[in-house]
Amino acid sequence: VLTNPPIFEPFERLTSMLPLPRYGSVDPTPFVAVFFPMLFGVIVGDIGYGAMIALIAAILWWRRGPGKSLAHDLALIAAAVASYTIIFGVLYGELFGDLGAHLFGMRPLWLDREEAILPFLAGAIALGLVHLLLGLVVAAINRRGHPREAAGRGLTALMLALIAVALAAVVGYLPRALFTPAIVALLVAFPLLVALEGATALLELVTTVGHVMSYARVMALGTASVMLAVVANQMVGAFGGAAVGVVLALLFHLVNFAITLFSPTIHVLRLHYVEFFGTFFSPGGRRYQPLAHWSSAPS
Repeated sequence: VLTNPPIFEPFERLTSMLPLPRYGSVDPTPFVAVFFPMLFGVIVGDIGYGAMIALIAAILWWRRGPGKSLAHDLALIAAAVASYTIIFGVLYGELFGDLGAHLFGMRPLWLDREEAILPFLAGAIALGLVHLLLGLVVAAINRRGHPREAAGRGLTALMLALIAVALAAVVGYLPRALFTPAIVALLVAFPLLVALEGATALLELVTTVGHVMSYARVMALGTASVMLAVVANQMVGAFGGAAVGVVLALLFHLVNFAITLFSPTIHVLRLHYVEFFGTFFSPGGRRYQPLAHWSSAPS
């Protein structure tokens, strides 16, 4: 049975879409509760779209019915998603794309996604690195009864961090003086990893690096979302501010919002189920059924 604090319980709906974790292993629900709405917010990052998601959350809450129904849990998940979407919308300075900039002079507090493509990409990959390093730490905890495997997971996490430091030093995000120590540490750590996990260690490490790069889709989806919103706003000017331009802009925003609800949700779930869970998840748990024994007992 999954046991979590009330604030995390709605996200058990997402965890339970896969087989339950093996008894004694770490329940991933709290991590999903933190990273699912955060990654969604990083992708969408728009105050206007966040407010629309908050409205959906309010409608679901109003229609939730008694008990912890599906609507109850979806309302709380949507509220968390809306909060992160609005927070990142403030950081990006986006209100229905660049509409806030035109109407209220809004400016990014952190990142202009229309211009800073490479910093956005670097931030997305850095977030993926943190996500997967956390997964490897959880994997080491799950394998605590097998010291060699636990040490192998921990060493993989260390090597992944060292690779990130070396690459960041090359491109200038970290001091170049860190490059040589990172490479030396990698050369020392790799034979140890092979000794612990065998010849497949290199393949697993390369696979993990590939999983980190998968988080580039966060940048791609986020950039596509803001550019579609900008195009919607330009329709008003294209028709000289006429009513038809306003209507087309509204329709385009609605289409973009529908895409925003669907596409980031699918991709963020994939990042969890494939990349993140792939580092540590151990299926094999059984759903707790307290009445099963009695209902099957002879009368």
